[in-house]
Parts: sequence; C-alpha cells; structure tokens
Amino acid sequence: MSRWLHPRPRPRALFAGVTLAVLSVALASTVSMAYPRFAAAAPELGASSSKGAPAAASLATWSGPILATSRRGTPGTAIPAHRPKVASQSTQDEIALGVYTQDSPEPLEVHAFQQLVGRSPSIVMWYQSWSEPLFYSSQISMVAQDGATPLITWDPELTGGVGVPLSQIVAGDYDTYIQAQAEAAASWHRTIYVRFGQEMNLSGSPFGPGVNGNTPQLFIEAWRHVVRIFRTAGATNVKWVWSPNVDCAGKCPFKAFYPGDSWVDWVGLDGYNYAAVDDVPWMSFETIFQSSYNQLSALTSKPIMIAETASTTLGGNKAAWITKALTQTLPTEMPLVRALVWFDVDKETNWTVNSSPASLNAFRAAVDQPLFSGTLAG
Repeated sequence: MSRWLHPRPRPRALFAGVTLAVLSVALASTVSMAYPRFAAAAPELGASSSKGAPAAASLATWSGPILATSRRGTPGTAIPAHRPKVASQSTQDEIALGVYTQDSPEPLEVHAFQQLVGRSPSIVMWYQSWSEPLFYSSQISMVAQDGATPLITWDPELTGGVGVPLSQIVAGDYDTYIQAQAEAAASWHRTIYVRFGQEMNLSGSPFGPGVNGNTPQLFIEAWRHVVRIFRTAGATNVKWVWSPNVDCAGKCPFKAFYPGDSWVDWVGLDGYNYAAVDDVPWMSFETIFQSSYNQLSALTSKPIMIAETASTTLGGNKAAWITKALTQTLPTEMPLVRALVWFDVDKETNWTVNSSPASLNAFRAAVDQPLFSGTLAG
C-alpha cells in the first residue's frame, strides 16, 4: 500500500543580531501508512514529510513560554477576517517558488540555492517551536533584504519534541507567549506567512489527533484562539496558512480540522516521494497530491500552496519526476496551486535539487518557465 513519510525532525537556524546558532530540535517523526517506526501507534497513517521596526527587545531575550491565567474569548466569537489584498497572493496565474534549506533563513544557503536553480526564491520557509519566539528580528530582516516573503512553520511543541496540548492553548495557558509573538509580528509591518500546526492530521505529530487528548475540534479552537489574539493585537499583516499532510489515500483525512474561511488566508499540502527509502513503490507527484488537491479545492476557494515537497533519487528517475510535476501536473491538473516550497535538505534521503546533475538540470529548466515567476507580498 502507498505510504507518505515526513522528513522530520528538522534543524532550525536561530539568529541573535549577526550571530548564528543552530538549535537542534528533536521533532517527533510523522509517518506513512504502516511505516515500521510507528506501526504500533498509527499503522494507518501516511505523512509527507519586512519593513518597519524590529521585533521588541524583550522578544530577543525570551527563553520559553510563559504560562498565563488569562482565558480565551467566547467560543465562536469571530473577529472579522482581514482579507488578503491582491498583492498578498501570487501574481496572476503564476506560481511563487519557495525553499527550505538546512539552516533557513541563513542567506548563504538561500543564495546558494538561487545560484543553483537560476531563480531567486520568492518564499523562504523555516521552522520555529514554542520554546522560541515566532521569529528573531535578524531572521526576518535577512529574508526581507533578499526581497522574499517569510513562511514560518510555527509548531506548538517545546524543545525535545514535546507537543503543547491543544486544550492548554484553548484554555489560555499560553496567552502571554502568544500575545508577545502577535505584538512582535504587528511591529514588523510587512507581510508574514505563518503555518501554524502543520500536518495536524497525523497522529504521529506531537500535536496530532489522539496526542494529549487532541481532537480535530480542539485543533480548530486552538487555531481560532491564536488567530484571534493576533488580530486583536493588530497583527493583520500575518497571513495564516492551514497546511495538512496529504490524506494518505484516505487514511489520514484532514477536512475535519479546517478552521473555516474566516480564519484562514491560504491552504497548503505537504507530500513527498519516499519510494525505496521507505521500501514502497515510486510515486508520481500526481499520485501523492491529486486526491488531496481535489478535496482541498472543493473545501475552500482560498489560494493553495504545496507547502512541502521533494523526491528521493532512489527507485526511479528523479529528473523525470521533477519535469512532469512542475511542467505538466501542476499547470494542467492542479491549476489552482499558487506557490510551491521545495524541501532542499539531505536527510532521510537526498531531497536536494542537485542530488544529481540530471535532477538539477530538470529543476532549473522547470523553474525557468514564466510559470514560476510568481511572488508573494513581503
């Protein structure tokens, strides 16, 4: 049976001023259907693997979540959504190209990717846990200097991969922490894309269903609670990206986790071609994404992104996989996709675009098309 596996844990690059320090984060691996490491717990699951003032000084020295006694607002009391301006979406029918590198958003790596593929990424993605701020001012400054848009994957988990119980978020226990991040984001003034609780539909995730009593409804309440705090703080420059894993051929459905159009700006999907790395058949981009794309496009009219993807070289022709995915499947079978982020890391397998000369040539040729000249507002 087909399986999708998510390449986690991921190291994150942290910055303080001009000093780079790499934080090792042991995120719990999410898994594909019947993947041995989690077969006992979830055999059915599959996984994908600014302009303005800098953030407040207190944020740079913050060392962890501060528990608060404040409580959440009345359930179902929505603050009107701040609709994205046209400029906040990718231009026309073009696709905005994004990248995650080993130490994103460290500029040397992002620039190296640019040199390799012959196009500057419009999106730079990286990961932050709740044991650190939403962003460090040096991180977001570097992305802005390159004219790219930050896409911050903000996972509700602590150092060591310990998930924050969604019930505690809903109860307001983390309101002081969330409020500080909202104020910092509002002070930045430029657009920031935040992917909160990505792959929430995988029970192998530290914040997935069944973990710490988490349920789809609790995820929705936690999502709305976080978004409500940001909107109340005036952080309408934050665009919220709801990004489940592909549905693993129906084994990890995601629709029950959707917070509603009033609470979401973009939607995304994560999916990878593991093939021989996980001892499963080679899977095309279409096989991985098409069913979930169809469900997502029926669920909402929000802009769609492929928020994480890549392919192994083992078990098939990666160059051909790239060519078909980017030049045929996306424009013809998934025309609503407006952004794509490549996971450019050598980890469980070599996901990078230059894992072979043929793969690099295929990627360069694909993104050289006008199709991939889309941008996001920064």
